[in-house]
Amino acid sequence: MSSGTSSVQDEIKEVEQELQEKDFTTPMSPTSDPSAEALEAGTWKPKRRGSTAAQEVAVRVGGGVMNLMNLLFSPVFVQTFIMTFLGEWGDRSQIATITLAAASGVYSLGYC
Repeated sequence: MSSGTSSVQDEIKEVEQELQEKDFTTPMSPTSDPSAEALEAGTWKPKRRGSTAAQEVAVRVGGGVMNLMNLLFSPVFVQTFIMTFLGEWGDRSQIATITLAAASGVYSLGYC
């Protein structure tokens, strides 16, 4: 039992040593410090170096357009549109036939 525990202790020591070797102590700038709420909501994005406000607005607008395109051309939406179009095709042809018959004056010829 002690050999299993010692291997776990060795593993923990190795991980602690690797963590100490890495530099996780660099302070973040006040503008890039995310709040917990922003992180949980997924709305926080790090500031890009050298980017202007206009560039950030363009990135956000481009992302919004891509979200709209993904919504409109999603496989579920496309399949639903095609199935509804094909299902209603018969109704459209019936309406067109009735309209053409009424416009051509079939009853005025005296066949009925």
